[in-house]
Amino acid sequence: MIDRVVLLDLGTTRLKGWRVEGGEVTAALSERAPELRSEGDRVESDAAGYLLAAVRLLERLIVSDGRESLLGLAVQRSSFLVWEAETARPLTPLISWQDTRAQDWIAQRRSGSRFGRESEEWLRSVTGLLLSPHYFAPKLRTVLDENPDLEERLVSGTARVGTLDTAFLNHIAGGEVFVTGSSVAGRTLLADLKSGEWNGWLREWFGLERIPLARILPDAGEIVRLREGLSCGAIVGDQAAAYLALWDVDEPPVLVNIGTGAFTLAPLRNAEIGKEISREGTVLRGSRDRYLRSLVRWKRNGGEERLLMQEGTVNGTGNRLEEFRVVEEAWPERDPAPDGFCIPDRGMIGAPWWCPAPVDPFQGEYKEADRPRLIREGIVFRLAEQIEEIAENAETIFLSGGGIADPLIPSGLAALFPEKTFRLLDDPEATLRGLARIVQISRGGPRLSAPKWREVEGAGAEWLREKYGRWKEMRTSV
Repeated sequence: MIDRVVLLDLGTTRLKGWRVEGGEVTAALSERAPELRSEGDRVESDAAGYLLAAVRLLERLIVSDGRESLLGLAVQRSSFLVWEAETARPLTPLISWQDTRAQDWIAQRRSGSRFGRESEEWLRSVTGLLLSPHYFAPKLRTVLDENPDLEERLVSGTARVGTLDTAFLNHIAGGEVFVTGSSVAGRTLLADLKSGEWNGWLREWFGLERIPLARILPDAGEIVRLREGLSCGAIVGDQAAAYLALWDVDEPPVLVNIGTGAFTLAPLRNAEIGKEISREGTVLRGSRDRYLRSLVRWKRNGGEERLLMQEGTVNGTGNRLEEFRVVEEAWPERDPAPDGFCIPDRGMIGAPWWCPAPVDPFQGEYKEADRPRLIREGIVFRLAEQIEEIAENAETIFLSGGGIADPLIPSGLAALFPEKTFRLLDDPEATLRGLARIVQISRGGPRLSAPKWREVEGAGAEWLREKYGRWKEMRTSV
């Protein structure tokens, strides 16, 4: 049995890693990711620099003592690159999940004779996703339309394409490994949510049927040899990994994870999703069904286990909180800007609305000094509408991620739902903790101590609840 586990969380702005031995974290290290470059709808970073930082972090965590190490990998979903097959040299930048260059391609597709509402509903029922420029398939199609020579190289096998997990594992395995995890493949718009495999019809629909794709593995439980002394035992999307930190909670939990983006994750029973995952599946109308669906699957004791989730999103919260730093330690007793509002999403308003975000996030009347607080109001209200729709019956909401250190957001959520209990994860690394848990579930061996939580006190600002109702009216009009 392998008793040393190396865990990597390859995030948007920072790469983090743990070394776990005997159920204890014996090293916690990080590397800064290359800076994102944004130009219009294009968001990219230096692919070679990113892979170099990831390899450097891995080597710092591995101990050269002759013992075998097992790697668990969590990655930002939908980020991808193309690289040269023989040398692993990147041929494109690392194209971020935040990139929306495929907007025009999607608009043209929707206006075409082969596309109709039934096609989009079928795509939704098969993938659990909406047709959005954030995902791998439409972005790759756009890149290849702009670079026909790149497509021919992919078809001929002299180049490869994959999400960040695929590119990194291929890189450290000297080109011998070409795999991806189920929950990462599930964010491409090419994978079938029910089977967890690539869907041939979808590949054809996006014009990618000739492009070789990585082999999809269960998120954990299938060991892949990378090189001497190192194997990979888990490949998980970052939000799914964060959710798995809650594995030992008695009831199926609801998690709000606030990092580069903010995400509300709630469990789905098989019965709730079974009707949707079929070629003839009917899709419910209304905003509730415009939440994303995610599948995590792993092998254990000779069988396969699955977890289905629905997910709400607020895009770009990390950047907003960094741009508008808070100076207040608590919500004021009275609203200094009762007619000021904010829609905090950057680029596109995420689930359940899926529409372009206003260029200026601020609406109504306010002063310059109100903007940091209005940003936090907007994040709290966007998360609140998700909790109302996909977690209305949950008695407890768990909060994790770097954003929970903000002095206003947790107490603002607790103020809006006085009937619910909100608990903060004291450990900021929910993704690494969840990754450690799924490795332990699938492989056995020592496990980390249970996470510690503390309850959040709601803000005494009664005006927040009244303003939330007016914010929803403003949001609908915008």
